Amino acid sequence: MRKMYTVAAMALVVAGCSDAPETPRAAPSSAPAPVAAPAGNGVAALTADQILARAKAALVKAGSFHVAGTTIEDGEKLAADLRVSGPDVAGSLSTGPARVELLAVGGHRYIKPNEAFWSITGAGLQAHAIAQRVGDRWVKVDPADQSLTDMFSVATVDNVLAADGKLTKGTTQDIAGVPTIGLVDGGEPGGTLYIATSGEAYPVRLAGPDGSGATFGEFGHRFAEIKAPAAGDVVDAASLPGK
Repeated sequence: MRKMYTVAAMALVVAGCSDAPETPRAAPSSAPAPVAAPAGNGVAALTADQILARAKAALVKAGSFHVAGTTIEDGEKLAADLRVSGPDVAGSLSTGPARVELLAVGGHRYIKPNEAFWSITGAGLQAHAIAQRVGDRWVKVDPADQSLTDMFSVATVDNVLAADGKLTKGTTQDIAGVPTIGLVDGGEPGGTLYIATSGEAYPVRLAGPDGSGATFGEFGHRFAEIKAPAAGDVVDAASLPGK
């Protein structure tokens, strides 16, 4: 149930690009507001796989959401803080000292990395020069550069709610006043995803076995940060040293 973080780790480390802050912003509302539905939304009576499918459908229907959290991958802390609106996204990924902000809007993708990020992309001694060249601007990603475009797949609904193993139904639990049912991931390392059993079947919280996890919120919100940067605030990746 931590595929989102696995994908992010691959994007930052394996795909040649090896954000959220060390302490990522928690979603202002870690759970959807409950609605007056005493009989519940019916998901508790479904199978685990059916519940997950309902949760994915709920996110797609909402159109937008915020997810933030941390996990441990190969001894490294990985953090993600993402605001997703359909195919667009604004947020950040980080692992160790490497951090990169992501922005996808209008069919274009941009990144704003720190110098440590460039150092682990293979830029080596040119990492400082690249960081100086870019400054606080966005780097427009070449669609053909798979190592950079892969990072954005972390924000898709399928990856956010992907299971690593067989799912089983867990216990019910109230989270921030919202009744939920847990989906226990039998994969490694596992975890439990809590789905609202009242109102829309939104994911509410992901709890990992090592204290890691994520919160979900801001369903259906418009995110002001998802907007195209000004032309003067953009650098083409092809213009960077060594590119």
